[in-house]
Amino acid sequence: MLDSALQAFSKCIAKGKAPRFSVGADKVQDSLTLQFVAAGGVSCAALLEGKHAELAILPTQGCGRRKYGELRFRLGAAKADMYATGTWQYHRPLPEGSCVGLARLVRRRIGKDTKWALQLMIKLPAPLDERTQGRAPLVAVHMGWAADVSGRRIAGITDCADPGQARLIQLLPRI
Repeated sequence: MLDSALQAFSKCIAKGKAPRFSVGADKVQDSLTLQFVAAGGVSCAALLEGKHAELAILPTQGCGRRKYGELRFRLGAAKADMYATGTWQYHRPLPEGSCVGLARLVRRRIGKDTKWALQLMIKLPAPLDERTQGRAPLVAVHMGWAADVSGRRIAGITDCADPGQARLIQLLPRI
């Protein structure tokens, strides 16, 4: 470590600047990232069942407000066998059939406290491409309220650029 510091010092002096070393106590935020590149990521189902070696998020109390589960996040190399463990709030379900491409464990210092967060980059399954026969490929919906003599317009739906071809959804005048 001393060799690294002396090397940095000599490089800074050659540039005519004072050396700047980072101080760990001055850091406000740190993060550790796991990137799953094989086969498009790890399925969310495998992570929720605890079957993955690097990251496991087990929803022990189900999903919803104030529902907590167990978390296991690998730290460092696999042979070190070190994990960050704790609880996590499972406030909304992960999309079915999706994969996790990246997981990040973030530590943020706020005053004298330390807050932890788990961030997941979710890759959604490919959307279904449903072809319809005899319809134009464009549909526009305009939502809003507008008064009219025939009632109150709620929405207009069209599949062409001509406003005269639009179908209107409106309430009766007495409503």
